[in-house]
Amino acid sequence: MRGDTSSTSLHGPNTVARHRSILKRTAGRTLETYVLFPLFAVLLLSVIWLGTDRLIRVESASVQRAALDSSRELVETYEAQIIRNLGGIDQTLKTIDYAYDVQKKRSTLFDLQQAGLLPSTLIFRICVTNGDGKIIASTHADHAGDVSQQAYFQAHRANTSTFPIVTVVPLPNNKWQMQFSRRLNAPDGSFNGIAIASVDPDYFTSGYDHARLGDHGVLGLLNADGRFLVKRSGDRVSWGESAADVLSTIGDSSDSQLLLNRWDGVERYTNARRLYNFPLAVVVGLSLTEQSEVFQKQKKQYLWGATVASALLIAITLMLTRMSWQLAKSRMRTRKDQETYYAASEASLDAVFVLRSLHDSKGEIRDFILDNANNRGASMFGRIKSDLLGKRLCQLLPQSRTNGLFDTLVTVAQTGVVHELEWKNDMPDVQAAWLYRQIVHVEDGVVVIIRDISERKQTEERISHMAHHDALTGLPNRTLLEDRIQQAMLHAQRYGRCVTVVFMDLDNFKLINDTLGHKAGDELLKTVADRMVRNVRQTDSVMRLGGDEFVLVLADQSDRMETMTPTLQKLREAIAEPIYIGEQKLEVTSS
Repeated sequence: MRGDTSSTSLHGPNTVARHRSILKRTAGRTLETYVLFPLFAVLLLSVIWLGTDRLIRVESASVQRAALDSSRELVETYEAQIIRNLGGIDQTLKTIDYAYDVQKKRSTLFDLQQAGLLPSTLIFRICVTNGDGKIIASTHADHAGDVSQQAYFQAHRANTSTFPIVTVVPLPNNKWQMQFSRRLNAPDGSFNGIAIASVDPDYFTSGYDHARLGDHGVLGLLNADGRFLVKRSGDRVSWGESAADVLSTIGDSSDSQLLLNRWDGVERYTNARRLYNFPLAVVVGLSLTEQSEVFQKQKKQYLWGATVASALLIAITLMLTRMSWQLAKSRMRTRKDQETYYAASEASLDAVFVLRSLHDSKGEIRDFILDNANNRGASMFGRIKSDLLGKRLCQLLPQSRTNGLFDTLVTVAQTGVVHELEWKNDMPDVQAAWLYRQIVHVEDGVVVIIRDISERKQTEERISHMAHHDALTGLPNRTLLEDRIQQAMLHAQRYGRCVTVVFMDLDNFKLINDTLGHKAGDELLKTVADRMVRNVRQTDSVMRLGGDEFVLVLADQSDRMETMTPTLQKLREAIAEPIYIGEQKLEVTSS
């Protein structure tokens, strides 16, 4: 006990002192200029890129606000325009309704046209039907026919409301017209026909401004079901696409939103407004790509500028760091031995040896001196540390001259290339079966790290044996079958011989298993396997595939099949001998 206390009192303060020395050196290195330059560069790089990111975010937010404001302004303008147009159309239908109610004659429409109370016939086609759906008057001579089967006519006839109905009417030339219809009542309030005003869809999208909306913007008029009565994007005018997602997402809100429009897959700052007194809504959309085109160019310029500045800063930092490192390198050499000692720490589970090169007059390495070792290394030799230090390698391990260890140490000391090796121990002084070594070059010598891997190797061998052998009988399993056959065939090819592969199984083994139980079946299999092994040569292989199935690979055979008969008969007879399991006598045959 007294000896232990003395040892602690001697080594404890030294350990604390070493830790303090390590911390002091670490702090000193942190203040070295070759460390400060990169830290300062990282700080500047962070400022450059954080500033660039902040600028891009501000610009992006500004562009988005401008696009949202522009979309809101455009939809308000478009809303006012559409309301004026729809109000004019509705007023025209009301005028026709009033005139027919007062004059009560077929020429009323012609009289209104002559009086200039109807819109231009270049844009509008206006007609009037009777209660049966036949067109009785029109501003165009070719406008005749029967609309009694049309849904809008039937809706007016069934509903006493004079509220206008808006529909889209396809034309034969793959075009279409928007149609506004209103119910006409007789003096007694009964249904007396409808007044219809038809107009080209371009009439409602003529205000499309390419300068503000671009080639992928949208102006459109929606019905109550969320389908476009007319939609214009650039020079393309269409109708019928569903935009219910616009109405359901934005609804009556006056705020624009960035939406991925389902009808064409383009992201737009979209705004929709429902029209007062009409079952319609207007939609305005500004393409995200077009609205941010200028910003994207500015963003590339910002990123390019930040990249150039970063590259220049890195180049300067590398140059200054290299110069600083070269100045500090000479000071680092003086600390090399001490760092090596701490690398071979006493706390390591590996054996660590510090070997100093011993040169002859020609400068060639003729031996190594053991300058230091940890306690683990000393215990590996079964000696105390003080008995090892200062000894020559060839004195401690004479066989190192012949087993290649000395040559390896010299190679590492001269080239600086790290050497690693696992080998089966052939040094009687070292108490281990398997060893792993790593040899690292240090100034004026090498550091050898040795680890006892005997336990790991035993585990690996045990795992390998379990993977390739049957757990019950200990015979090679299916995994080794192909390998054993290949080896036997190569031997046969080399010496002009043959290979025999025999598949054998036990007769009625399942009955034994079911009758006496699996334990008895296992004992039977082990006994049979042992008999097979004892009745073939050592060069032959017996393998268990599973259950009661066995394979025999008989090498170095004659090419005459009749020579196999005695061998197989001998195996059958050996297997057929009685087997006693407890007090139970069993006799089995094989196929």
